[in-house]
Amino acid sequence: MAGRFSSRSGAPPGGIWVCLLPLMTLASACASQMTEFSPGVDLDRAEMMHRVRVLSAPELAGRGNGTQAALAAADSIALWFGLAGLQPGAGADGWFQDFVLQGDGLAGKTARNVVGMQSGRGRLTGRWVVVGAHYDHLGRADSVFTDFDVPEPGAYYPGADDNASGVTILVELAQLACRSVGDSEPDGTEPPLRSCLFVSFAGEEVGIQGSAYLVKHLPVPRDSIDVMINLDSVGRLRERRLFVAGVGTAADLPRLVRNANRDSLQLELSQGGWDASDHVSFNTIEVPVLFLFTGAQPDYHLPTDTWQHIDAANLVRVAGYTWRLLTDLRSLPVALAYQDVGEISSRPEPPGTRPERKAWLGAIPDFTEQVQGVMLAGVIADSPAESVGLIKGDILMGVAGEPVHDLADFAQILRSCEPGQQVRVLISREGRQLTFDVILADRADR
Repeated sequence: MAGRFSSRSGAPPGGIWVCLLPLMTLASACASQMTEFSPGVDLDRAEMMHRVRVLSAPELAGRGNGTQAALAAADSIALWFGLAGLQPGAGADGWFQDFVLQGDGLAGKTARNVVGMQSGRGRLTGRWVVVGAHYDHLGRADSVFTDFDVPEPGAYYPGADDNASGVTILVELAQLACRSVGDSEPDGTEPPLRSCLFVSFAGEEVGIQGSAYLVKHLPVPRDSIDVMINLDSVGRLRERRLFVAGVGTAADLPRLVRNANRDSLQLELSQGGWDASDHVSFNTIEVPVLFLFTGAQPDYHLPTDTWQHIDAANLVRVAGYTWRLLTDLRSLPVALAYQDVGEISSRPEPPGTRPERKAWLGAIPDFTEQVQGVMLAGVIADSPAESVGLIKGDILMGVAGEPVHDLADFAQILRSCEPGQQVRVLISREGRQLTFDVILADRADR
């Protein structure tokens, strides 16, 4: 196995690695609990929960961006990818795609995506499905520490649901994909399958920086990617309700999303794929996307988002659904043509996390571009932004007399405004500064 790993693995000092070894070998030391979801497909409940516990353990201190603990988490995921049977997907750098973080307190620090690939079969081998889940989280809650000091409970953000749950399903899907290559039809034929690119992103919690970097440095040709599936916070299924966004980004997706539901899930579908997670980077480069999410929960971005809140049976249920969806996407005989959907998905926010936004402009931020201000990936049809002539590529520089340095400024300004209020919007377009007077709409009416 050592030959599979890049020399740039960033392995941490021995202390934390030794602490993690008992957890890393837990699954092999105990009997597996296999759950059957469809003929020939087994999902390992015990191993999935083991991965959640590893990623949310105190030794990884919340996987904060730019920390050695986050690089240790990346090492663990690369190990799982290798054991699953994937091949390194980041070119000369093996499993890892390193990039430099941006933003206050992060500038100049290194983060890394973990990338693995599994080849398809037949005439679809050159077509790709990307499956992603971010592994980074918020790090430590205490302000004075050194790397690899193990924090006390409550002194770090475990991020079990957000997003150890998504990573553990990602690894499970990789295992299933590698095992399924030799599957054949009853008549002995081997139907063609798309290849898979499995990516665990860093930088999601600080502006989807990892996925934004990946789409600018893709390890496969851009025009060979047919669809991207993003798993983010999928460990707390309640009343069997699964949120799936992006179904409008390709004509075949609604049918495939519904057909994969053989376990009586209550699917809540949204046409748009603009919700703020890593799939947005792919939507921006016009790749069809699907975003899976099990709903808002009261421990969101709190030290109480621990592994004990993850229901193993439901985690397996979401994994089973996603595997069926991935299987159908890999074998789809026709191409998936991207459709531009202006709808912002209605992913519910946890109660009490932020003030409710009532005023609405209808501008779609481009999360992949790091600029001073907010670059627009487009505007929503029949929105205030469209009515005054804002277009894709415009950079918002100011709203309502306040400067806009980044997306956080823009969101805060909108929260301070009311529907029906007229505000002046300052933009930069092809080097020229323009102003528009726009009447904000009510978000509830869109």
